Amino acid sequence: MTVENKDLKYYLAALSYRKGRVLLIVALVFIASVSVAFGLPPVYRSTATILIEEQDIPQDLVRSTVTSYADQRIQVISQRVMSRANLKSIIEKYNLYENEARVETAERIIDRMRKDVNLEILSSEVIDPRSGRPTQATIAFSISYDSRDPDTAQRVVNELVSLYLTENIRNRTQKAEETSEFLRDEADRLSRKLAALEERMARFKERNAGKLPQLMDLNLQLLDRTERDIRELKNQIVSLEERKIYLQGQLSLIDPTVPVISATGERVMDPATRLKILEIQYLSASSRYAPEHPDVVKLRMEIDALKRQIGNVSTLDERMKELTNLKTEIVLLREKYSPDHPNVVRLSRAISTLERELVDSALDEPMAQVETVPENPAYITLQSQLQAAETQLRAQNAQLRQLKEKLAIYEERLMAAPQVEMEYLALSREQQNTQQRYNEVKAKQMEAQVAQELERESKGERFTLIDPPQLPEMPVKPNRMAILFLGLVLSLGGGFGYAAMSENLDTTIRDARTMRMLTGQAPLASIAYIETNTDLKKQHTRMIFILTAVFASLALLLMAIHVHVKPLDVIWFSVGRKVSDIFVW
Repeated sequence: MTVENKDLKYYLAALSYRKGRVLLIVALVFIASVSVAFGLPPVYRSTATILIEEQDIPQDLVRSTVTSYADQRIQVISQRVMSRANLKSIIEKYNLYENEARVETAERIIDRMRKDVNLEILSSEVIDPRSGRPTQATIAFSISYDSRDPDTAQRVVNELVSLYLTENIRNRTQKAEETSEFLRDEADRLSRKLAALEERMARFKERNAGKLPQLMDLNLQLLDRTERDIRELKNQIVSLEERKIYLQGQLSLIDPTVPVISATGERVMDPATRLKILEIQYLSASSRYAPEHPDVVKLRMEIDALKRQIGNVSTLDERMKELTNLKTEIVLLREKYSPDHPNVVRLSRAISTLERELVDSALDEPMAQVETVPENPAYITLQSQLQAAETQLRAQNAQLRQLKEKLAIYEERLMAAPQVEMEYLALSREQQNTQQRYNEVKAKQMEAQVAQELERESKGERFTLIDPPQLPEMPVKPNRMAILFLGLVLSLGGGFGYAAMSENLDTTIRDARTMRMLTGQAPLASIAYIETNTDLKKQHTRMIFILTAVFASLALLLMAIHVHVKPLDVIWFSVGRKVSDIFVW
């Protein structure tokens, strides 16, 4: 039935008509919310706060090898702490989820514990020292665990805090050690590579000695100097050849056998010549006198003395020379004396004797060649000069050949210099880069070793427990007041909703006003509703039920408060004390 022009009186009348059922719905929904609010078991939460402290030593002096951000490290550490093995160990240690373990699998129990553990990262706005701009930085984080037993919650959080602190120290120490070990291995590898490059460079320098780029200017200077030396040496050789030709011409004009004559006109003889003359005289005297003759004895004694002085040497060349000298002397004597002169006869006999000896020697040594030894000082001087010039010329030619060989070497060095320079620069560049990289790695290795000691002594960034987990006194859930308030709202909404829906679906006409609104005409009369005994009994029964429900709800509420919130005697004592304080005041 649709009725227009509905006012507040109409709604109040409809609500009054259905007040019993509305109150019943409100009571039932509220009782259900109370049951839910105080029927759910309490959950206690224990929380610990860990502060992230910066390293004690400034970063400018000692730089840590752990460069990741704090929130990243916290997440990594959380993954390791919340591993299946750790959680299973904690569950077995504190006998957690005993009832659930009877019906659920181990994986579901571990997942439930992960949900009960809460990690909250605390950030704050700080000034970045590098850029000077405000930025968000992680300064601390909190760990909490929800449990039905407050003591269990505190112990589990203690265990988790210990795992976080231990894992942070282990993680930082491990990273420092891994960094130091990596840099040490890298330094050893670069050291071996650098040694190999140095060996290659040494072999390259040895193989290309004199062709290296840094010797280019020296090779050019040596090339220029060698060319100058060659030009000068060629000029000297030309001069020596001209001198040789000149000396040879001079020698051709001088007789080498002309004897040496003193200023008095006498021939100057050396000991060897004197010995030869004495031997001739001895031969001549021996042919004329007896062996004991004084002249023969004297000549023999002189010959023996000269032989002891110069040695007894008589060769074919010397005898040829003696023969020549005797022939020269006899020519001079014949110019002065007649052929019958004793001296001329004596020299003739000596010449004959030497000629016979020479003939006999020639028969014994047919292949011997007679060489004439020059006696002319001028000839000997020129011959010595000629020999010196020839020796010097040979030396100059040998030196010229050496200079030409050097010139060829320098030219070959200069021609090969571009290719050698390219290979040398490539090898040198690789060696320099390796050396630079080795120096950098060694410096980083020393820093890593210092950072490793920093982590070992716990002087670096560290986790510090500033708020240890406390024994929780009040449960964090369920929020009973919120549930009660929500139940009250739902109960009122359900009651009024039921009344509105029922009114819209009800087609019953209950008063004259409704009849007049529907028909437009007033009814002739209205008969009041007469309550019978049955109606009174129903109302009485309904009232008893409502009162019973209200008292039962109140009793459940008080029991739930006593069990789950706080004992009623404690509440009564607290309220009484506050009231007494108010009245005393």
